[in-house]
Amino acid sequence: MAYSPIENKYLSALTAMQFPDEPVEVAMPEQTAPGRQPGDVLLAEAGISRGMPEQAYTGRYPDTIKAIEPTVRQRLADFLQSKFVDLGMDQYKARKNAQTLIGGPSSNLPLDIGLADFAPYLGTTMQMEESGQMLGDAVSSAKRGDYGTAALQTGGAAVGLVPGALSTIKATKQLAPKAAEMTVNMLEKTGLPVRGLNIVESAPQLAIDRVPGVKPGDELIVQHNLTAANLLKADKLGGLPVPSLAISKVGAPLQNFGEITLIAPTEMATPTAQNPVFRSDAYTPRFPTINYSIDTKGEKSLRTMLSDVAKKLPGGDYEIDRLLNNWNDRKYSDALKAKFLDERNELPNKADFKESWEFNSELNNLVGQRDAEYQDWLAKFDESLPDNGVKVKERIFKGYTYSGNRRYAEATLDNIVKEMKGGAGGENFNYGVGNLRAVATPKFRTLNQIKVSRSNIVDRDKMESIKNQAQEAYIDLLNRMRSIDKNYSSEDALLEFAQSKRMSTLDRIYENKLPNELKADIGIFLNKIQELPTEYFEIKPQRAVSLEEFKGAIIPKDTPQKARDVLKKAGITEVYEYSTPEERKGLFDKFGKEMFATMPAAPIGAATMQDKEQK
Repeated sequence: MAYSPIENKYLSALTAMQFPDEPVEVAMPEQTAPGRQPGDVLLAEAGISRGMPEQAYTGRYPDTIKAIEPTVRQRLADFLQSKFVDLGMDQYKARKNAQTLIGGPSSNLPLDIGLADFAPYLGTTMQMEESGQMLGDAVSSAKRGDYGTAALQTGGAAVGLVPGALSTIKATKQLAPKAAEMTVNMLEKTGLPVRGLNIVESAPQLAIDRVPGVKPGDELIVQHNLTAANLLKADKLGGLPVPSLAISKVGAPLQNFGEITLIAPTEMATPTAQNPVFRSDAYTPRFPTINYSIDTKGEKSLRTMLSDVAKKLPGGDYEIDRLLNNWNDRKYSDALKAKFLDERNELPNKADFKESWEFNSELNNLVGQRDAEYQDWLAKFDESLPDNGVKVKERIFKGYTYSGNRRYAEATLDNIVKEMKGGAGGENFNYGVGNLRAVATPKFRTLNQIKVSRSNIVDRDKMESIKNQAQEAYIDLLNRMRSIDKNYSSEDALLEFAQSKRMSTLDRIYENKLPNELKADIGIFLNKIQELPTEYFEIKPQRAVSLEEFKGAIIPKDTPQKARDVLKKAGITEVYEYSTPEERKGLFDKFGKEMFATMPAAPIGAATMQDKEQK
């Protein structure tokens, strides 16, 4: 079996480091079989059939099996176990893996032996500890995000802990094949990816876990979905103001809220006061409504720009008026769609249609077939407006003054961030169960809490079933509350209770008329919804996030060129394209560097209990 150039270079360097000089075979003292005294007559010498191990006849163990001195073995096994724990393994698996390599009572191999026992030449204790240190370096590399180096260091450490094994691999391309095959099979049952070391020539290559000890697909990843139009807006604005980022499972990523997915670094998942992480959709404040205004001079210039198609459209002047009054929805404007097709000599002749709706239907059909091209054209059209004397002013509506006049603020990135800051339930609309859960459930306080709660994330189908059950219980409570008092909104009463978490809130609203049984059911319901699974955890950074902070993107194959250019300008070069939802889902596998998790995963509700214990 040939090694790749990279493998040869790596193994040669590691061999030279471990063995600066050719190993000198040391004369082995004569060994005595267990229970034998000098002068004893062996069974073979008495002419009895040779049905026992060779050492029973020769009094000498084979050179290929030599046990490490027990105290050294234990020390190395403990050291290696601690490094496996640093890599994210639980104590039980770390101990089994360490002792399977070095030897010990938890070894998966018979008679408490380890992989080290199959090495023809054993390195010194110092050499083994240096190899253990290499595993520590792998931990540091992994924390820096350099997973390629970490993989090599981990592989080198595993072989380096048995320097004789490395020598044998390099020299003969096999390590006691039958024994090594058994060892590899045993080790991989524990989750240690040994086959990646190419120890066994005949062994098939198996996929290495992207996160140690975590089944592929169960890893966590941070994502943000948005449309191509919103990506262009973010670029124009200078960043994403207080975006909603999702922590989802790689095998069940979030696919709604936009056709483009931006992949964020793991660091964005760390909870802080300015980077809250919620246990489900938090119903936080949305992007404010932007008011667009064009002055009289600009309106006149815009009419001039569209005058050529106004005559070719049924009700052309009316369509331009609609465009001016609804600039935020300009991409749906028949006037702009007609302009797009007319520049390509593809605008239908209105005389060919008996009814205006037939013309409009054909217009929408033709543009719909070239949507990506239309989006690109629309972006360029917007850019051309200032040069044509059309200045569009973007403002945030801030309510009314005491005298009844409208108040506005300029729609800058800073002003929009101010509008969008806030916590759970800040959307100011009652959606029912979702709102109750958002305001009642405590936020994550540490990244480790997020990691151990990953089993709470389920796919969309499972979540729909759970939502339906919760909704049924919610409606039952509302009906029972309405039967007590129809004058007060039971939905608002439950939301107030969830916000205060005090039963006295319900007593005040219903003037102590709620039966104790109903109040108990309401309390149980509120506790239960806090422990429900979710499709994702929500991160809500209380700041603007620049596009340059993202590590990669997943985009449709028909993404407009303008959006592609924005990604490139932001330095996002790891971009993958998809045609179907399934293909989009599979592309999350490409971002192994940004995946994270821990073992073991906690059962549903465990994170909430952990929160209570830490208080």
